[in-house]
Amino acid sequence: MARGSTAMKQGLWAAIALLASVGLARAEFPAPGTVLAEITVDVTGDGTPDTARLVVGTDADAVLVLDTGQRRVTAPKIAWLGGPAPGPSLEATSAGSLQVVTGNDSIGRERWSQTLTLAWRDDDLLLAGFTYGWRDTLDAANTGRCDVNLLTGRGVLTVNGQETAITQPPDRLPVTLWDGQPPRSCGLD
Repeated sequence: MARGSTAMKQGLWAAIALLASVGLARAEFPAPGTVLAEITVDVTGDGTPDTARLVVGTDADAVLVLDTGQRRVTAPKIAWLGGPAPGPSLEATSAGSLQVVTGNDSIGRERWSQTLTLAWRDDDLLLAGFTYGWRDTLDAANTGRCDVNLLTGRGVLTVNGQETAITQPPDRLPVTLWDGQPPRSCGLD
């Protein structure tokens, strides 16, 4: 009986340690509304700088907030907050578009990166481009990249070094309506 009691105590202490570590991890997670990244760029093309921010949402996702001076565009769940730093980031293209960059290059065998290119068209912020790359750290032959211009519907899918042109109907999807799913033409479902 004492032997089972010792095992039970060890199991109980292991459970307490696990719960404590989960609690600590949550305590270190940024609070909703915390600014993760900020960039100033003339997204609208009106000659006035606009400010884009990635902020922590209420789930494990980042929210994009674009202030144009005339209006505010908010895109929930634009990027996965994920594991260790640095987390999602914002970049500007030479054409004045925004890019939301996220990925995982440190945990598990499946590494990936995703870049969403956002462009101002017809008085709205649209998801203009989707780029997703992946690699398996244990299977060097399992690599790929999908790069699609959603406004034209043309792109390239590269799987294990084999490049294929892909097409899909052009889409003018407001970033506020993006559901986080990759384009079907990428075959990543």
